[in-house]
Amino acid sequence: MNSDSIKFRRGYLDSIHFRDELSGYLLHKGHSIVDEKWIRSNLKDLHIEFNINSLVLATIISIRTYDNYNLSIQSDAFMAAIRENITDLEFDLYIQKVGECILYIIGILEKSGAFINKSFYGNYVRKDYTTYVKLGSADDVIALKDDIKTIIKASECQDNSEHEFEIALYGTAGKNLAVLLDSMKIATYSSEGCCYVLNFIDSNHDSNQDFLDNFSRYLIKLGFILNMNIKESGM
Repeated sequence: MNSDSIKFRRGYLDSIHFRDELSGYLLHKGHSIVDEKWIRSNLKDLHIEFNINSLVLATIISIRTYDNYNLSIQSDAFMAAIRENITDLEFDLYIQKVGECILYIIGILEKSGAFINKSFYGNYVRKDYTTYVKLGSADDVIALKDDIKTIIKASECQDNSEHEFEIALYGTAGKNLAVLLDSMKIATYSSEGCCYVLNFIDSNHDSNQDFLDNFSRYLIKLGFILNMNIKESGM
């Protein structure tokens, strides 16, 4: 990476302007930034405490810059939610706060002129969470039954991956979908707090990275929040 561009962007991310604007936003929302650390020359971690009702959820938001002026922002929100064993409803609130914060950070960086051609972030970062909130209704998810059958068929493909993968659904919407898939005898699930890990009954679907990747994209378009992980050995 070009050393001048590294210094320029690192300088802005360390600037009083960036910190003051982000701190002001977080304070207004009832949250706070407690620490900042450079992990690498182009990767900075922001340690933020999100207040969700009576809960304080410590979360890391990571900003990575690239020499082509692209930007990626990720967080450990999924891990934090499991670590703190929060409920589905608490997750529904929490993930919206994290997503809104990431969008605000992107807005600050875009205005600076120091960054962005393209920005990349997780599927939980959305300008509008209306669809996700609506999927908190079990009846609204059950109404997707025919759509689910269609997208299962559309997602089918040969597995060409070297690893086995799994889909983890989150929050009230994720629970509703996991229950529906179980009732349809498409997948069983295991749960840990607000996380619902699917185990597909069809051996051509279970652990198939290409199928799960296609299926995940359809689910995200429908409004669900999820993560796709390499399956741990022995699982």
